[in-house]
Amino acid sequence: MRHSTAKLQLKASNGSSGGLFATAGSGRGLWERVVPVYITLFGICKPLGPQHRVLRKATAILLDVFQSIKSALKLQKEGLCDDDDGVLEKQKKELLQELKGSELELGIDKEARDNGGETALHYAASGGHDGVIRMLLKELGANMNVSDNDGETALHRAAREAVVRQLVTEFMADKNAPNNDNCTALHHAADSGHEVVVQLLLGELKADRDARDKDGWMAQHYAANAGHEGVVRLLVVDLKADKDACDYERWTVLHYAASSGHEGVVRLLVVDLKANKEARDKDGQTALHLAAQEGHDAIVRLAADFKANKEAHDKDGWTAVHFAAEAGHETVVQLLAELGSDKDARDNDGQKALHLAALDGHESAIQMLATLGADIEARTNKGQTRHHLAASSRHKSLIRVLAELGVDMDARDSDGQAAIHLAAEEGHDAVVRLLVADSRPTKISLTITAGMYCTTQPTQDTKKSFGC
Repeated sequence: MRHSTAKLQLKASNGSSGGLFATAGSGRGLWERVVPVYITLFGICKPLGPQHRVLRKATAILLDVFQSIKSALKLQKEGLCDDDDGVLEKQKKELLQELKGSELELGIDKEARDNGGETALHYAASGGHDGVIRMLLKELGANMNVSDNDGETALHRAAREAVVRQLVTEFMADKNAPNNDNCTALHHAADSGHEVVVQLLLGELKADRDARDKDGWMAQHYAANAGHEGVVRLLVVDLKADKDACDYERWTVLHYAASSGHEGVVRLLVVDLKANKEARDKDGQTALHLAAQEGHDAIVRLAADFKANKEAHDKDGWTAVHFAAEAGHETVVQLLAELGSDKDARDNDGQKALHLAALDGHESAIQMLATLGADIEARTNKGQTRHHLAASSRHKSLIRVLAELGVDMDARDSDGQAAIHLAAEEGHDAVVRLLVADSRPTKISLTITAGMYCTTQPTQDTKKSFGC
């Protein structure tokens, strides 16, 4: 089937129509008075609408028009479209002439930026439009190295293999160019899971495999953090990246995978790649600590299967149980206890998991620990119990839970302070009121029996006083 010649018609606001860029009064260019623009291609009318008026969308319109003409020319060359009168070729030349020579008159800036500092080139690269990229750079002379507000060039935004290769090989983009955070195109590709682009950058284009961002992250850190198992395998196995590489906080690739809960990546690193499962960051934390802190029970179980040290202490003496309790992950607390972890382990301040759960008001974690047989009356190095910490942290409902568990609410620490002292010191009036109310004697109701006063719920004192 052969198509009719593609036709382009521009209508001025006064309803007149003329040449491709006919003027519309007072010597001003037509683009200053355009209302709607219609592109008729292969018999299909495409209205771009009044929202594309004047300068606001002028660049987008011109690119759309140009691409439409180029598409029709391609069909004409393939013998699928007639252009006997040369209209298409003529329109293309006129359009290019306007774009190149009348930019100031038309108010069209090929380097126009949005609020984020992005230009048309950024958008074309992000969308993978290699044809638009070539037109902007080769035919219109756009700046290859223009960066947005984050310091990112078109190469950072490129997600398709063809566009990356085009920008680097054809237009000599810097394959290792950093943005404001020192991230390169490789970091972006790894973070997005684009295996083909990672392979292209490190294989054919010889980008820097070991480039680091401002926090010391390498490509394998980005891939592991995002859960891209295939990219991690490509980087470590095929491209020989360091599986135990540390960032500036001494987090390894395994730390990021465990913290983010990516079971597949964790298994790949520990089982297949033999990564160091006991590696510690600058705070002495292992991958197991991070998994427990984030509540990733599947990773915790996996770590146990790998024989990771369940009793490892960080620099503050915290174990995985401490991290799980402090974050309120009662299911992880239970799992760790079932796997043999010490539920009563103490940190450097003598705090147990119950203390940390109380400090942050995690009732369910406290109830779980109590069910597991944890010592609910344990004291810290300062002699504080769970209710001291709960009272000082404004956790009113937790005070009730602890009271129901039988905790002595008047217990004193090494300074002789009870929970009420700490609550008052912190200004927690509701907690003070609760503690005072709970400490009042049981209300006594008196009845007269055989001339004697007796109580319906006698205490030892009332029994002694009234002879009941």
